Amino acid sequence: MNNILVLFSGNVIGAIFSALRVWVAAKYSGPILFGEYAYLFMMLSFINYLDFGMNNGLLYRVSQVLGLGKHSEAKQLENSVFWVTVLQSIFFCCIIFCLLIGGDFVNPNKITIFIVLILAIPTYLLNNYYIVIARVNSSFRLIGFINIITSVMLFFFTALAAIYAERSKVVELMLSAIVICSLLSVLIYSQYYKVMDKPSICLSQIASLLKIGFPLTILPLLYILFLSIDRWLLIKSLSPVEFGYYSFGVAIGGMILILPNTFGTVLFTKLVKNYSHEKSKINNSSILMFSVRICSLLMSILAGTITLFLPLVLEKFFYDYHLGVVTIIIISTAYCLLFPLPIVSTYLIAIEKKKTLLKILGLFIFSIFSILIIVREYENSHINASVIFLVYLVFSLTLVITLIRSVDCPKTFNNMFKVYGSFMIMLIYSAINYGYALEFWPSTLLFSFATILAIAFHHKDCLILISYLKNREVVI
Repeated sequence: MNNILVLFSGNVIGAIFSALRVWVAAKYSGPILFGEYAYLFMMLSFINYLDFGMNNGLLYRVSQVLGLGKHSEAKQLENSVFWVTVLQSIFFCCIIFCLLIGGDFVNPNKITIFIVLILAIPTYLLNNYYIVIARVNSSFRLIGFINIITSVMLFFFTALAAIYAERSKVVELMLSAIVICSLLSVLIYSQYYKVMDKPSICLSQIASLLKIGFPLTILPLLYILFLSIDRWLLIKSLSPVEFGYYSFGVAIGGMILILPNTFGTVLFTKLVKNYSHEKSKINNSSILMFSVRICSLLMSILAGTITLFLPLVLEKFFYDYHLGVVTIIIISTAYCLLFPLPIVSTYLIAIEKKKTLLKILGLFIFSIFSILIIVREYENSHINASVIFLVYLVFSLTLVITLIRSVDCPKTFNNMFKVYGSFMIMLIYSAINYGYALEFWPSTLLFSFATILAIAFHHKDCLILISYLKNREVVI
């Protein structure tokens, strides 16, 4: 229990310092540099998938082998994956290096960033490997401790770079801080988990791990691509300032997603556990729909809160961004619409309907790509953010309809209305707020009224949630 508490604390502290890091980077670097930083940070996240699912396969297979008491085989698997990871790092570093020295398209002013990218590859891949080894050995205390150390250090390095560095070096130094903290993590892990001195690679074992892990990697990779393809397309069409506004909205949206992710993995899991002895499909559908409705209520209130307070926050703390307030509000509230994703994806994976989820993600990735190819010609962040808002809305509706049909809930329209009723209330509030350009206090009064209506709309779900929090028992 202590190990789990340390891991949970590490994740919470990491999330807090990540939010602080975004706040410092955005405030002191300005829209142009922050947009560039956020885009490159997004590119770094794709390095995590260069192992093609090998670490996912290792986690699954080693856990299985250790359960059978075959410790020597587990050690051999770990050793093989370590050396393949080293070879992968060298291979991809060589590719980037060849592009650096042989490509005329490389901006001479961006060479340092390419070097940082080269150094990020081995540190990211090895860090992911060691995290898997720590999880296999149930070293959750160590993982939590390292999360805390690296999160705090990354925040302070980022703050120093954003506040005191020359403007031309800010992005490079902030990215370098990420690589340094990742390297520190690798060095700490390597002190606890030693690798065999003699390199040995069993290709048949690696092939079996890839066969297990690659399918598990496709889904999170598509998820990351779904959330990032808009920035891949808009980086060239929007002005640096407009792209900075857009990226700041995305950064807020990323922090917003922590709420439904937590809700989906913690509360939903506990609710299902309470009913694990039940075989009734009605009970399962009730739990699922209850989870989605509560998450919808929380995210709709959060969307209204953003609409009300974000202009004031930008004016007071992020003045350089206040001209992009409309773009930032649209894109950050668009992320609120993604509330069904953690719950629906967890359910579809659990009932072996991964292909359905893959098809939905693939369809909407293609939709975003096709639509933005057309509308990016306008070079207006408001228009592009509005398109993403509409696409995310349709995506959200598609997920909920898929869930309703998967659990055979009757009256699809009624269930959809119950899920999105609170969002409709907040959208009406937002339309009135901007349509009549309300001042802060009238807007606050209207928001309070809209919140009361939203809670009243979900009053039965609220009572169930309160009962659960008090008694740890739910009656749906």
